[in-house]
Amino acid sequence: MVAVCAANIFRSRRCVVRCSLILLTLALLSYVSIYLLLSEAESDTLLYGHYRSDHSHYTGVPENVVDPIILWWTPFTKQAGHSKACGSRRCFFTEDRVFFNHTNLQAVIFYGSELEIGDLPLPRKNNHDWALLHEESPKNNFVFCMPNILPWFNHTATFRRSSDLPLTLQYLNDIADLTSKEFFVETASKETVKTNLSLVAYVQSDCNTPIERDAFVFELMKYISVDSYGKCIHNKDLPKELASAMEAMDNKHFWHLLANYKFHIAIENYACEDYITEKLWRPLIVGSVPIYFGSPSVVDWLPNNVDSAILVDNYSGPEDLAKAIKKIDGNSQLYESFLGHKIHQRISNKALLNAMKKRRWGMNDAKKPSFVEEFECLVCSRVWKRLESPKSVNFVANASHYSCDPPHSMLKKQSRGFWRELYRQAKTEAQVLEDILQANVAVDEQYLQNKILSSLQAHSSSRGN
Repeated sequence: MVAVCAANIFRSRRCVVRCSLILLTLALLSYVSIYLLLSEAESDTLLYGHYRSDHSHYTGVPENVVDPIILWWTPFTKQAGHSKACGSRRCFFTEDRVFFNHTNLQAVIFYGSELEIGDLPLPRKNNHDWALLHEESPKNNFVFCMPNILPWFNHTATFRRSSDLPLTLQYLNDIADLTSKEFFVETASKETVKTNLSLVAYVQSDCNTPIERDAFVFELMKYISVDSYGKCIHNKDLPKELASAMEAMDNKHFWHLLANYKFHIAIENYACEDYITEKLWRPLIVGSVPIYFGSPSVVDWLPNNVDSAILVDNYSGPEDLAKAIKKIDGNSQLYESFLGHKIHQRISNKALLNAMKKRRWGMNDAKKPSFVEEFECLVCSRVWKRLESPKSVNFVANASHYSCDPPHSMLKKQSRGFWRELYRQAKTEAQVLEDILQANVAVDEQYLQNKILSSLQAHSSSRGN
């Protein structure tokens, strides 16, 4: 299990802790030995007020800061401290924890993938808002999938459309990319290259996913030809000028290559509402039909809704899906009905058009702020609203801002034991976290470990009875 951690499947110091706890619940190992492992692994945990080498440190005089202070608790922006205008208001943003006890501190921002429940800014004062930025996969930190955790935050920026700053379309740079014919290959031309290429393309580097993506694709390959360029189920090498699939992901030559494929497997690493990544947008942009699995409501965001992708959920399994792909491939009119956004340069999805039109932030756009900068200003403006109307303004997040269902395999009703146990462990962590937040006292790592271990032990005993 530790070897899995070493492979960078999981992030940060949480890794050894979580893997060890899973070993506990799966194998009922000795609690003493597990505790020793945890203690050694977490000996470098740093609580607030302690120096952290991964934080930027402010060189000015903290007492001279007069603007409302917003502290990045988890290092993210690499900004030691600067005052920024957000509309007509200003706030001071920093990731130096020296400001935690500053009288002007008004909000703390967490980056979800890096939050550790043993390292929290406690005790929390009544005027300390908590903000959550978490645009990444649910598998990075399952604790946010638990409905009892989100209400402890005041402001959110997640992939869910109901969050305060929705990042659902973060991987779509511009609506014009969907209608552009820069990469588009006519159907007749795709037919001529089929002798050298398979019908379907697959490009993935994350081969260990909660939904067991590779297992599904491997089964699909029994019924239809698939060219896999990535590390996962690799069976076809890239052209020499493209060193590797990962390095080539944003390479235009690579995109031109993918545009020759009639179909493109677009399976997210986790199935959760509104969790949509480049896996969907890339085939749509190059003009290949996505074979999609991930967000159950993805049709809400497709350029022409149900007419823009083949949805895996509509089929009983890989064999049934393969039959549908072959049927679509054999009928040019049917195939091109999925490509209205390219052939006719038409997008009928008003929700998608409106969302992109109203979006004030951009991706790699020098004319627009990033979503990080936009979220900072959202928190800043809300802090000012609270300061000006303390009795009438109250911002509270809820489960709809992030929560996701437990992991499940694409081939089975449940995912394999490791991911399910990781999710169950997160439920225990969430309950321990809620107890700590209700008590509103700082706890040391040893207390936290003992609390989680005892809770897991009790849970394991109850399951065994």
